[in-house]
Amino acid sequence: MASLRKRSQSPFFVACYYDATGQRTQRSTATTKRAEAMRIALEWEQAAREGRAGTFTVDRARRVLNEILSVTGQGIDKESVGVFAKRWLATKLSTRAKGTSKTYGPMIQGFLTALGKKADVPLSAITPADVEAHRDALTKAGRKPSTIRQHLKVIGAMFAGAQRQGMIQTNPVKSVEVDDVKQETREPFMHKELAALLKEATGDWKTAILLGAFAGLRIGDVMALRWDSIDLADGTVTFTPQKTSRMGRTLKLPLHPSLFEHLMNIAGDDAHGFLCPSLAGRSTGGKTGISRQFLALMSKAGVDNLPRSTARGKGRTQSAKSFHSLRHYFNTALLSAGVDEKLRMALSAHTSAQVNRKYSHAAAASLRDAVAKLPAP
Repeated sequence: MASLRKRSQSPFFVACYYDATGQRTQRSTATTKRAEAMRIALEWEQAAREGRAGTFTVDRARRVLNEILSVTGQGIDKESVGVFAKRWLATKLSTRAKGTSKTYGPMIQGFLTALGKKADVPLSAITPADVEAHRDALTKAGRKPSTIRQHLKVIGAMFAGAQRQGMIQTNPVKSVEVDDVKQETREPFMHKELAALLKEATGDWKTAILLGAFAGLRIGDVMALRWDSIDLADGTVTFTPQKTSRMGRTLKLPLHPSLFEHLMNIAGDDAHGFLCPSLAGRSTGGKTGISRQFLALMSKAGVDNLPRSTARGKGRTQSAKSFHSLRHYFNTALLSAGVDEKLRMALSAHTSAQVNRKYSHAAAASLRDAVAKLPAP
């Protein structure tokens, strides 16, 4: 085991340990404090032992140097996990869609809380074991595998950012596994259910439902859509999906005859006004949010909506169907109508920018024909 001694001509403690070649060696710790000197000596000895075993890595060397230098208030990594996380989140707030960036904060904060005092250490000091401990805590709290996977995806993205900046050599999340359980998805509405919803819906909700079912829009895009995005002369709607807004991809979709007729009937003179003004700016969650309001509309229309199995602890119970099920209806109805997969992907924005450009410019007529195949409600 490592030990300390002092030389008469120096005020610093000297570390005595076996080096990577197995030879007993002595090195000055450059500190006059015994506790600090002992910590440095033990780190050197451990590093030498790992070197002899062939397990000493660059990342491990980085951590050793940080731990040794930390006794003097120095370090290779001057930014702690908590400080970097704050800076990383600020970047996401400015580059991601508002809804997406809002989900990052609680997930990262949950990880920092789980780290406790270790949130103040350099990024390189975080190990896969730390991430696994957080994963296990989420599992114990009753979170679903799909939710845990999303947490680790966001945490992993943060460490990937640090890795790109050269602050760490490896991403500690990469080697952490999550139960491979098929991710739950919303069920699509059946045609008769869509007809029942439209019969019961009035005002902005009818507009929103038609946009979801016949253009595949998400609720956030419906709430943000303005009349200057609608070209009735050309029969198209042009918008930038909030979920992929960072990619700068604008979609131009043909209007289904039923949607076109509805928009013609409600068109006004305010070109910059919201299509659904009573929904614009509203919160989607909470007891008075848009999602809860839509569930009430479903119940009023007699649409069967049994909840999924309840998760334990803090896991949320989800309804089998929601507004997003209209988007699933859109894709399922296109499939049933025999629409080509690439056309379906282009219409629902589940495609690469390159393929999307191809279909936007070279196959507008094909897109219009595909949408026209959807059955009228």
